This record gives sequence, C-alpha cells and structure tokens, in this order.
Amino acid sequence: MGFSKQIITLYCVFCLSVACLHADTGGLLHDVDQLVRVRSEMHRERIEWEAQQEALRNRIQLLKRERELLKTRITETEVVADEESEEWVALEQRRTRQEAAIRDAARALDRMDRQLPDVHKRVPDALRAELNPAGPARTFTDRLRNTLALAADMHRLDQAIHSHRQLIDTPADGRLQMDVIYLGLAQAYAVSRDDRIAGHGVWNGEDWIWTWNPAWAGALRQAVRIVEGEQPPRWLNLPLVIVGEEQP
Repeated sequence: MGFSKQIITLYCVFCLSVACLHADTGGLLHDVDQLVRVRSEMHRERIEWEAQQEALRNRIQLLKRERELLKTRITETEVVADEESEEWVALEQRRTRQEAAIRDAARALDRMDRQLPDVHKRVPDALRAELNPAGPARTFTDRLRNTLALAADMHRLDQAIHSHRQLIDTPADGRLQMDVIYLGLAQAYAVSRDDRIAGHGVWNGEDWIWTWNPAWAGALRQAVRIVEGEQPPRWLNLPLVIVGEEQP
C-alpha cells in the first residue's frame, strides 16, 4: 500500500516534468522561429539598403559629372557672352562712326549741290557735251553718285587741253567763229579763222573774261595746229593775262 502510493507519486511527478518540459520546448521553438524571421528580415533589408546605397553612390557620381559639365558650359557661355559683348560694342562703335561719316557726307553734299550752278557756268558751251548726263536724284545715294560723277568730269576737263571751234563775241567785229584752246577750265586762247584777231580768256569766278591782241595771232595759230596734231609739239611763248591788270 505504501509502495503503490510511492509509485503513483513518482508517476505524477514524471508527468508534471514532461508537461513542463513540453511547455518549455514549445516556447523555445517559437522564440527560435521568431529570431530566424528577424534575421532574415534584417538580411533582406541589409541587401536592399546596400543596393540603395550603390544606387545613391551612382546617382551622386552622375550628379557630380553633371555639375562639372554645367560648370564647363557656364564658363563657355561666359566666354561667348564676353566675346559677343565685345563684338556688340565694336559693331556699335562702327555704326556710330558710319552715322557720323554719313552726316559729314550729307553736309558736304549739300555744299556741293549749292555750288553746282557755278560749276556748270564754269564749263564752256563747247565742253559741256563732254559732261556725263546726270541720273535721277531720288535718294541720297543718287545725289552722291551724280555729284561725284560731275566732280570726276570737272577734274578730267580741268587736267586736259581741249581744242574747239566756237562763236565768241569780239569787241570790234562782233560774234566770230574762232578756234579756241582751253587749258583746263581756267584759261583759254582764241584765234580767228583769218588770224586777224587773237585773245586770251580767263575764268574770274563768274564769267570768261577775254583780252584781245592781234599780235598774239601767230603764236596762237601754231598752238592750235600743235594741239590738233597738224604740227609736232614744241615750245611756244603764249600770253598770260592777269585779270584786272592793264595790257600794253
């Protein structure tokens, strides 16, 4: 009876021990499972973090390269801007000079236009056919072209010797056909067809003033023949009259 009680007691203790052991083992397994899941999650998150870190490093490198490229472009843009600014300043200075030159040319052209009537008066009738006809003067360029063309014609006539036959008013015989030599546009010599009348003409700023002396006829006739190619060139003594001085 006492032995049976002991056996029953031991059995109860064993059962209680087994139950406690089973309870402890179940809790341990649960903890281990939780730990494994936590470590797996940490490993996965570490892998993702490292991947993100690599992506961030690549992005940072890309941004650095873009920043350097932008710096280079900004520098190039500043250089181009400086060059364009200098070019603009040069163009503006050139435009200012051109405008000043145009204003000066316009004032000079106005002065020349006012002098045109006097210029035309200076050209003898016999030489006016050698002037080029003026074109239309609708614009500043037209006016300038016509004026320069006239100036060129005047210079050409003033640098040459011209021989013409024309009517000239003489003090004793009236209007006579005479052979005339123009030395440029400042002096002229005339001799009648019969070599009776000879004269020297000068331009006084308003008109041609003639001085007459029949003693000049021989020399002037030789001058006419030389200019027209009838005689070879040679030295001649021709009269020179200063307007306002009395002649002997």
